[in-house]
Amino acid sequence: MQTNSEELFLRRIAQELIDQHGKDLHRIIVVLPSNRSKVFLKKFLFEILGSAFLTPQLMLLPQFVKSIVKERTEEKLSLLLLLYRAYTEVVESPDSFEVFLKWGSMALDDFNDIDVALANPGEVFKNLKDVKDIENWSFGIQPLTEAQLREVIAKILSLAAQQGIGEEPVEQAEPEEEEALAALDQGDYPTAEAAYKRLLARKPNDQYAKLGLAQVQLLIRTIDLDGAKIMEQAIERPEDIVLQLQCADIEVMSGYIDSAFDRLLRLLVVLVGDEQKRVKDHLLELFTLVDPADPLVIKARAQLANALF
Repeated sequence: MQTNSEELFLRRIAQELIDQHGKDLHRIIVVLPSNRSKVFLKKFLFEILGSAFLTPQLMLLPQFVKSIVKERTEEKLSLLLLLYRAYTEVVESPDSFEVFLKWGSMALDDFNDIDVALANPGEVFKNLKDVKDIENWSFGIQPLTEAQLREVIAKILSLAAQQGIGEEPVEQAEPEEEEALAALDQGDYPTAEAAYKRLLARKPNDQYAKLGLAQVQLLIRTIDLDGAKIMEQAIERPEDIVLQLQCADIEVMSGYIDSAFDRLLRLLVVLVGDEQKRVKDHLLELFTLVDPADPLVIKARAQLANALF
């Protein structure tokens, strides 16, 4: 749930899929731009249907292209050998293959990025201000000149075309994230939560992991709640902190971000001590579910600061 607009768009897609296919969703394929959009589309489908169902086949674009084009996949070692062959044909005194391996894999990833961006390889290095950016590939061992790099690129493209190499890159994910997404596919939210926590223990500044953990924890908190009943009780008992926190969670799940923020801000200003901290921490966690640049978050953060200070 990176932005409110993205969330609303995915919710509309979920509704259209249900309108068109009913509970035969498992018979269709839906192509999406990221793993996170897969998670939220499934969440919205579940919210709307309100019962168990077979999910559609959700695929990222590279996976979909690969499935219909059936291009031949080359192992990375084969690609490294291909790159080394082109390199040795251009450079008079090339590194040994063992030395080449120290920087060849990095270069291969960079060439892959060029391909992903649909850039013109012949122009990529045209306007380099500092060839030392490229020299870093060889760790100071006989750096390539710009002309040599252009020739290497041309050789690689020519050899790759001859060998039929052209697989679309697949979005890379951390192992823990893959585990979390697989657990979400099975509705196993505690396992997904644990996987994200392990990822954050290893990479504490991973923003996607923070977002994923917040999303999973929101699902855990709301999965067994009766939304209508909670909201009715929250109106009747505005002083009940637990009910207000639960109601805010339900509002976020339903797309009413501003209502959730306003609810907790109103509650926070009448509390003190540990109770105020509890509401503040919950509100901060809800902030992580929305794009920091979203006007709703900016406004709510300013109101929170005013309430506290």
